[in-house]
Amino acid sequence: MDDIVAALGATDLFSGLSDRQLKLIAQATKELAIADGTVLIEQGQNMTHMSVIATGEAVVTVDGTEVGRVGPGDVIGELSLIDEANASATVTFPDGGRVWHLARTGFIPVWAKNQGEISTSMLMAVTKKLRETNSRIAG
Repeated sequence: MDDIVAALGATDLFSGLSDRQLKLIAQATKELAIADGTVLIEQGQNMTHMSVIATGEAVVTVDGTEVGRVGPGDVIGELSLIDEANASATVTFPDGGRVWHLARTGFIPVWAKNQGEISTSMLMAVTKKLRETNSRIAG
């Protein structure tokens, strides 16, 4: 459990939360082993979970074109904790790895009891990501 709490607390998404809140979220999180070549997220799939990469590297593709790579500590699918929009990219683990998987159904009850703190932390993380994206687009 300590590994999951530390990993969640190290993400931009949850870095502003207390240990108590991180432990509540960690209790709803499951560790998954990812086999070589596994597609964890398929572009267009209805998203109901997020994952924090524990080990391994994943390739991110949009319409079959590689747009990036993510690795340990990176969060994928975080917006799905709030809405159930379709995935904007495919995420594949060519050499396998491990992720901590947090389903929306496990997250919502924790969020409901801690909305202020969790919402603020998530809003700050999403704002940071949006600014980084805007900077890349602006060149």
